[in-house]
Amino acid sequence: GTSSLSGVPIVVDVGHSALGVGALGFLSDYGEYEINLAVGKYLKSELQSRGATVYMMDTVNQRPSLEDRVAYASGKDALIFVSVHCNSATSSTGYGTECFYFTRFSQGLASCYSSGVASALGTKNRGDMIGRYYVTRTQEYPSVLGELGFVSNESDYYKLIKNSYQRDIAEAIANAIANYLYSV
Repeated sequence: GTSSLSGVPIVVDVGHSALGVGALGFLSDYGEYEINLAVGKYLKSELQSRGATVYMMDTVNQRPSLEDRVAYASGKDALIFVSVHCNSATSSTGYGTECFYFTRFSQGLASCYSSGVASALGTKNRGDMIGRYYVTRTQEYPSVLGELGFVSNESDYYKLIKNSYQRDIAEAIANAIANYLYSV
């Protein structure tokens, strides 16, 4: 879907930073942050191609705090905030996509995000869940934190590091945002 998002201000929040890389994957030089950043860049490009005004903090040269991330989105008058993360577990059997929200008006976005990304990645849709995270608690705009897949699961991980899957995931998130906006 290439539905128009003309003029919609969207903040794409890349989870973690080059200075705090998040969960590690099977390859030591390609962990959660590298996946988040790649998907975030593809997502920014996809949303811009649909006319959205996209804001993304510098996580390569800076290590923004959670407070910085929320203040940044507020300062941009975001209509949508999506935080891109990957999951990890102590067991390698956990797999799939899930998306956290806190405010009731963010649930539809979380549901679209989780089902769309799970379909693009060809993994289990673990669904939308309430998550009282710093970035999801805001009342200003719909805000979700999506876990694309598990870097601790070999099947999820080796898909998550492929450019083709990263592009498909970004398109699925863009579709989720468009579907959500057209449903409210």
